[in-house]
Parts: sequence; C-alpha cells; structure tokens
Amino acid sequence: MRNSWLVYLTVAIVAFTTTFGLGFARSGSQVDLKSLSEGDLAMIYAKTLDEVNKLESAKTLLTEDLNKMQNQTQNVQAINEEQEQTLQKLKALACDSPLTGSGVRIIINVPENTYLGWDWAITLVNNAYSAGALGVSVNNVRLSPKWYIYYEGGHLNVDGTNVNGPFVFDIVGEPDSVLSAMYLPSGVFDTLQLWGVKIEHELKPKLTIKQCNN
Repeated sequence: MRNSWLVYLTVAIVAFTTTFGLGFARSGSQVDLKSLSEGDLAMIYAKTLDEVNKLESAKTLLTEDLNKMQNQTQNVQAINEEQEQTLQKLKALACDSPLTGSGVRIIINVPENTYLGWDWAITLVNNAYSAGALGVSVNNVRLSPKWYIYYEGGHLNVDGTNVNGPFVFDIVGEPDSVLSAMYLPSGVFDTLQLWGVKIEHELKPKLTIKQCNN
C-alpha cells in the first residue's frame, strides 16, 4: 500500500512541479518520500490534484473565451462583407463611375420585319436586376438609376439614346443567377425565341461598363 502511494505521489509531484515551477530541486532541498507519513502524502496528493483541477477549469474558461472571440471575429467579418456589398451597390446606383465585376454579355439578334412588343427589353432588364445585377448597359449605353428602355421600329431607346441591333446587354452581376432569371420557363428568352430571335450569351469573369451619360 505504501509503495503504491509513493509511486503515485512521485508522478503527481513531477506533474505539479513541471506545471507551476515549484519543483523541490529548484529550491535546493530534497524530499525523502519514504520519510513522509501517509497523511503527508495524502495532503500533497490532494493539493496537487486541486491545482490540476484549477488548471483544467482555467483551460475550459480560456477555451470558452477563445470561442467567443472567434465568433465575434466571424461576426465582424460578416458585417464588413455586408457593408462592402452595400457600398458596391450604392456606388453602382450612383452611376457616376465605371463599374467592373464578373457578369454576362447577352447578344440579341432580331431578324428584319419581326414584330416584337415594345416592353421585352424592360422585362429583360428587370430580370437582371431581380437576379442581383449591379449595373446594365445596352450597346455601351449604361442605364441610369431612373432608367427607361423601349423597343420601337427595330430600335431600342435606352435612356433617350437610340441604338440599333444587334443589341448587346452587358450585365455586371453573378452570371449564373442572371442567366437563370433569363431562362425561366416561358420567360423573356423563351418569348423572344418564339419570334425567331437569336440569343447568345458569354460569361465574363471581368466585365466593365462605363459611367452613365451626363
């Protein structure tokens, strides 16, 4: 029994002195474990165990604090990303400087003598903005925040500028979302193709549309 206590206490004391820098060897004094009573050994063991438990509790609290700090950091990053996205949208709406980002180019070829309603381009642009587009230009004419566009006599009137076909829509926004909005069943592309309109699209990792006309 006594030998078992000695072995166990030796391990406990080594752990205690290694962790807290209170080793007996550092003080220059030597401890003869055989000279200690079982009561002394039990007291040393209890104190060592208490310090180990305190260390475990401190570790648990520190881990909780680190997790809280990590969550706070992630929240701050998410807020910053959201603010940056909002800022980009506001800059896009301001329309007073070029806009660059990933996007899609849609080319609409309308055959001669094809009848199309005046509002098909409105539907196309609305779909783009609904899909999260930041900016749209048509034949290098960028739509303003108060944009209007209509089709008449084979031409598109874009914010007061008449443009001829083929009609090139440059859309800055997430390409897959924009195209998904265009290719909805019975959507704008389906309607145009029923009238023989040829539609092409190109994904653009980097697309720049100029500032709005003054």
